[in-house]
Amino acid sequence: MYWGFDSQYILFFTKQKTSAGDGCISDYKPPKGGSDMHTINTIKDFTVAVHTALSAAFPACSIEPVNVTKNNDVHRTGLTICPRSNKIIAPTIYTDMHFDAFQSGQPLETIIGQIVNTCMAALSCAEKGIDTNNIKDFTRIKDKICYKLVNKHMNSALLTTVPHRDYLDLSIVYYIKLSQTDNGLATLNVTDSLAHTWGVDEETLFTLARSNTPLLCRGCVMPVSDIFGGLLHATPESDTYDSFDFTSVKPGELPIYVVTNHSNTYGAASILYKLLNAVAEKLDSFCLLPASIHEIIIVPEHLGNPSELKQLVKEVNGTEVPEEEILSENCYYCWTAN
Repeated sequence: MYWGFDSQYILFFTKQKTSAGDGCISDYKPPKGGSDMHTINTIKDFTVAVHTALSAAFPACSIEPVNVTKNNDVHRTGLTICPRSNKIIAPTIYTDMHFDAFQSGQPLETIIGQIVNTCMAALSCAEKGIDTNNIKDFTRIKDKICYKLVNKHMNSALLTTVPHRDYLDLSIVYYIKLSQTDNGLATLNVTDSLAHTWGVDEETLFTLARSNTPLLCRGCVMPVSDIFGGLLHATPESDTYDSFDFTSVKPGELPIYVVTNHSNTYGAASILYKLLNAVAEKLDSFCLLPASIHEIIIVPEHLGNPSELKQLVKEVNGTEVPEEEILSENCYYCWTAN
């Protein structure tokens, strides 16, 4: 999901979790199966069905089609849900992604219910923390500027429109962390146009982001076993990454670790903190595997050579990671200089 701000900016909303009952609309019931299920054969049919359902669920909003370019130049089609009382911000759902779920056999009523709940969560997130009147006021927004890592080659078009700097085969780009609730996280990309409005250069943005991001997006390190145990998206127990004991692992577990942040969003940027210094003190030599834009995997040197690990990253990117979340197909070898 994303949000539109004016005509120049895109505000992203990442849903984190929805509790039972969140976003319910008392007078709305999703469409049942039956004849509807047999009349939807194309993405156009599906979009019409979603449009009809959203119009019923959000009668005070206008529903409009939109095309969105996401990370790694991935293009999505969707529908915006724009409150008629507020023409500045509008959440959007991607119909092409939900159509894939429908084709895989997920019931239409289930998909519609999920879409409605997600939209309600996004609206709630906005109401609790987004003041669009402050976006162009640099003095009010500067403490919310953060950075994230993206693939330089796959985002070559994007990088012509946003302030950035190179980092290995990646690029550091900037965003505003506008709102975070139990429902999700809302962020706004910093474009060249917005930076020009503020009257700031890339160096200023980097200095601010280097200070803000570790505070607003606290880095953490967890055993890789937490991924397989379904704990990656749980709140880490430690407040900071440097309290993690890299030498202490449970019997039978490999000493492999996941680096992310407490919101599990854009967590790969945690390697830009002082985290690598802490890791080097514990592990001496190790490899960084870019699992996605949200997390990095740390593998001690003795568990695999860089060329084999690089091939592993490439294979996982091609089969397990959504295209818009791929960070890199390289493996980064790190060591402590004597």
